[in-house]
Parts: sequence; C-alpha cells; structure tokens
Amino acid sequence: EVDISILSMVPREYFHPKPKVNSSLIRLNRKKSRISYKDKQKYNYFVMKWVNKEYKKIFTKNQFNKSLKHAGIDD
Repeated sequence: EVDISILSMVPREYFHPKPKVNSSLIRLNRKKSRISYKDKQKYNYFVMKWVNKEYKKIFTKNQFNKSLKHAGIDD
C-alpha cells in the first residue's frame, strides 16, 4: 500500500518540445517497507544512480535546475 502526494506542479513551458499537458512532481511513500534495513542503502544507491542517468537523457542541466527551483528544492 502506498500514500501518494503531489509536491509541485511543473508547467509545460519547462519542457522542450512543449508537451500538451502539465506535469507533477510526486512523492510515493510505501506504508510498510519490503526491503530490510540492511539492503535499503544498496537499494537507494541503485535508484539514485538510475534516476541521475535517466534525467540526463530527458532534461538539459538548465531545465533540470529550473524544475528544482520551481519545486522549491535547493541544491
């Protein structure tokens, strides 16, 4: 079971080419962890490596920084 919350809306103007829809930055919180504490650090490391790699394919550095600023997330 997962709790889902919208952290911020991301306007379509932040993307190029501009899509027909707006985007959202969401948070997914699993109510009960399926990963042992021992393996959680390895899992987090894997996810962050994958996310960073995929963002580089989708966004330019400038687009990513604008999105973070819009969401109120500091470096």
